[in-house]
Amino acid sequence: MSGRDDFIAAEPIGKIQLMTAIILFEIGSTPMFLLARDAGQNAWISMAVGAAAGTIVLLVLLSLQRVSGEQDWTEMLLSRLGKWGGGAMAVLYALIFAYESMRNVRDFGAMANGTILPQTPMWVVMLIISAIACYAVAKGMNVVFRTIELFFPFVALSYCTVALFFFISDLPHAYRLRPVLDQGLGQVLKHALPELISFPYGQVVVFLLFWKYAKEPRRAIRVSLTAFGLVSLFLTAMSALTLSIIGADFAKLVAYPFLEAVQLIHIADFLERLDIFVTLVIFLGLFVKLSVFYLASNVIMSRLTGWSGRTCAIILGPLIFGASFLEPSQTFHIWLGLKVQVKYAWIYQVVVPFLILVLTLFAKRKSAHRSS
Repeated sequence: MSGRDDFIAAEPIGKIQLMTAIILFEIGSTPMFLLARDAGQNAWISMAVGAAAGTIVLLVLLSLQRVSGEQDWTEMLLSRLGKWGGGAMAVLYALIFAYESMRNVRDFGAMANGTILPQTPMWVVMLIISAIACYAVAKGMNVVFRTIELFFPFVALSYCTVALFFFISDLPHAYRLRPVLDQGLGQVLKHALPELISFPYGQVVVFLLFWKYAKEPRRAIRVSLTAFGLVSLFLTAMSALTLSIIGADFAKLVAYPFLEAVQLIHIADFLERLDIFVTLVIFLGLFVKLSVFYLASNVIMSRLTGWSGRTCAIILGPLIFGASFLEPSQTFHIWLGLKVQVKYAWIYQVVVPFLILVLTLFAKRKSAHRSS
């Protein structure tokens, strides 16, 4: 590897690191928002449908990685679309990933300001988390993935504990999930596609920048499918659990349905107010997501310019932080992300990778025909 590649991945990414990164990245802050809430008590079914569609997307992405061999997403674009076309498309993806990182910085600041740090200016929280992410990304891909690996046991144990406390407090009730499919399957599909492909499942496209660096590329496919399956089951279960506790009608009225459900936990007159604890867990998920998107944008920028990853990280950091103030309000921020962006994100998550896969297969078949 060159010096620049040493920064990107000084050593291969282990299968546990890859699995934990995919799991925590896909989870992110998703449990806080009851996605597809307009589907009512059937929102959890929409999550399951979205997960099934997301699995198909993942198979396309893994197939592209398999046939492209030792190339990451930037190299695939350059080899299939040429220097100028591929370069322009790669720049577009770098901007998209930086934008996604910015959205998570904004979410981090707004959630901190609205929960545990109401007296702290939002920009201070956003500046601190941006600086920490910049430091991690500047240290390289291995540092980011190792950090995520360290976070995973705490996050997994926390969610398992909260779920257990839900049942100990006798909060979930199946009747709140009925009637099932009362408006037919079409209503469920309407709220699942393409929104739930775009967020959160389709965002796994970012790992096209990292699969190349897996220690065992063939096992990386199995590891990624396993991680994605676990995430799908978890998000579907958490959606059903939240609905079974607070009901679909109330869930539509609050910003963070899962947090409202956690606030109802009350055990033996002393164990309560776990919403602060859960908020800290969500912060870890947000940090993972913003760091992975930041790293992906950084890798593309480093590839295209030839600059060191550290230099690119220092340039991108202030841009991501500054862009987080462009949206006039948190209401606009949420509307843009959950109502507008999700309707079009599938184009860069699914359509473009699929076209590159077709071009790659065509090129390989043409090459094989010439050889024969």
